[in-house]
Amino acid sequence: MRMSNRTIIARNDWARRICWIGAIGSFIYSTPGTSESLRIDVFAALRGILPIFCYFLSFLICFPQDAHLRRINGKPELFLTVFILYCCLSNIWSYNSIASLLKSINLGFAYLCVFRIPTLVTNSKFAFNQLFRISTLFIIAGLIEFILVPDLVFSRPSPTEAKRFNVIVPQIGANLLGIVLFVLIASLITGNFMQQKKFRHIKFFYMAILLLLLYEAHSRLIFATVVLVSYYLAIRTAQSLEFSSSRGTYARISVFWATLLVMYFLISSESVQGGVVSFFTRGQDSQGLSTLTGRTNVWSEALSFGNEKPIFGHGFYSGHRYALGSISTLIRSHNNLDNTWLETYIDLGLLGIFLLACLIAFTFLRLRKISSEYSQLSISILVVIVTNSAYNPGINMPSSTLIFFAYLISDSRRHRKIQDGYTLNPEER
Repeated sequence: MRMSNRTIIARNDWARRICWIGAIGSFIYSTPGTSESLRIDVFAALRGILPIFCYFLSFLICFPQDAHLRRINGKPELFLTVFILYCCLSNIWSYNSIASLLKSINLGFAYLCVFRIPTLVTNSKFAFNQLFRISTLFIIAGLIEFILVPDLVFSRPSPTEAKRFNVIVPQIGANLLGIVLFVLIASLITGNFMQQKKFRHIKFFYMAILLLLLYEAHSRLIFATVVLVSYYLAIRTAQSLEFSSSRGTYARISVFWATLLVMYFLISSESVQGGVVSFFTRGQDSQGLSTLTGRTNVWSEALSFGNEKPIFGHGFYSGHRYALGSISTLIRSHNNLDNTWLETYIDLGLLGIFLLACLIAFTFLRLRKISSEYSQLSISILVVIVTNSAYNPGINMPSSTLIFFAYLISDSRRHRKIQDGYTLNPEER
């Protein structure tokens, strides 16, 4: 019996929501104190089961209507598949075989859930707006949690440091929250959100809230990166508008005067200069600043541990949690190393780093070739993700950053089709 279009659309919507639940469920909440043993608690079981359950349930509800999207795969999909299979294979020589296998499966299904979502959306613009909507839900969750449990959401990493804004459920730390905020800010700058007169005042108010949360997250490097990349996007967006149009004139004048005002206050106002210094020092002493809040001390010892097995590593997730306690007492209390590349080196060795680097490189090349209004936005999100990977985990473990990265890869396949004005690249079929 043939289903009506209304039924197909309804099933697509439900399947898409279930995939989002599965992807977010992979990092819904992480319990502390699991750095030295494999402790299966309620949240650990939920994080492992939910992505698998939701992925297969989505197929029972609705099979992908956009079959072409599933067939148009290229080098990014190839290197991602090999990377995840290599993670699973590493359980053979892993520091903790069971942990490596379970975490590899969890990582793989988190990616699969996100990859499934664009196949359930046929409209290109609506597909990318999914990231805007899911990022908004993260912010709403954080604000609700702030009302209910302010001490947990707005907390101090140490007694001497400034308070930082986090999201507890789903678990998004202050640094990763900066990427969520960037996706929203960049979408507002480059999309039609701010250019349309409808609800313009609400959109400006929303932008102000996002900037305030970005400041309260007190993530220094991600803040600097977001400001620079957002400024670049604002200039490119202003340049792309017709010079004679009122929107183009308004955009250019806004960027020009905003630049002058920021430079004036930074140069002339001592209070502003003091606020900037206070923000970037975050109440830390010279030792805390020079070691990136103690990260470099941890990285030095962890690197020595990784050099024991430089080619294949100690097994997936060893550098995230399960092997850290055996390195030294300095690292024993850490849940991860706050460095995607060092964690990958300890997990999977130089071979794992090679696969991850190729995955990022070919994703960038694909995004650069896309003839789409979202090309600059996609590349900017990728740049922020890669920059953040130097001092945070991200695409090598379930997280909000993984969602954005996986969605960029998956949705970019849509723009390679002969549909909506896009053309296929024969070399990457």
